Amino acid sequence: MILLVGNGPISPDAVSLIDQANFVVRFNDCRSYGELPGPTHAVAVCNTGRSGRSLATSAKWRSHLAIREAREFWCVRSPAKFLELRDSIIDQWPGLADFCDDHTSRFAAYSAALGKNFVVFDHNIHDEVDRNLADFAPPRYVVPSSGMLALHYVLRRFPDLPVILTGFTHQGWKWHPFSAEKTLVDHYIRLGRVTRL
Repeated sequence: MILLVGNGPISPDAVSLIDQANFVVRFNDCRSYGELPGPTHAVAVCNTGRSGRSLATSAKWRSHLAIREAREFWCVRSPAKFLELRDSIIDQWPGLADFCDDHTSRFAAYSAALGKNFVVFDHNIHDEVDRNLADFAPPRYVVPSSGMLALHYVLRRFPDLPVILTGFTHQGWKWHPFSAEKTLVDHYIRLGRVTRL
């Protein structure tokens, strides 16, 4: 069983599951760790823009127990894809001029120093999520959320294991397509691929 732990409110049902999980994924600054302590196998991070810079340069982030214990770091934003998107994002959203600034090398260096596995999602993950979301007529958006990209990666990497989500409210930054993402997750639930706690 794969457990994806978002940074929203945690279901009490997750407490009894986390130690049984084959693989636990947390996100960015692992804010929900206090509500759901336990193993961390991978931390999925935004590796571009202000959030990427903030995490990559934060001593507090590096000292977090979940970060230190993680076996893998996942950079969810493809540098090649974000380079391709840069001009159109700046054109449509001038306030996001630094959104595509790439900090992947910082995470790579940190991972190497600690001997952790390091994964950078390729552009196909992003493109496939965009195509899947298109079926649900999302409003104009900048990019899919980290949670949606990580879920897609997990479904590809662990096709034979059940996937459980907790701490996912499908709310947050206004330029992620959260309504369409929720509908897509509901679709995966109906197919029996995903459970949401």
